[in-house]
Amino acid sequence: GILASSDMTALSLYKVLFKRGRRVPDDVMIVGYDGLLLSRLMTPEFTTVVQPMEKIGKLAAGIIIDMVNGKKNINA
Repeated sequence: GILASSDMTALSLYKVLFKRGRRVPDDVMIVGYDGLLLSRLMTPEFTTVVQPMEKIGKLAAGIIIDMVNGKKNINA
């Protein structure tokens, strides 16, 4: 299988594999990364990893604020 760095890369791989006569997922499995809606529109759908970007951003901002305010024991 192939773990692509993004869903757009996975889509490009899907296209290349199709042109070379490979069947996804029968011959090659593809996993994307981003959780784009596009991955669900493919036939067949490919698996994608979703990151909670908003949650990660809020957590990072909170850590930075704590550091600026002098907190030494920051639990991430």
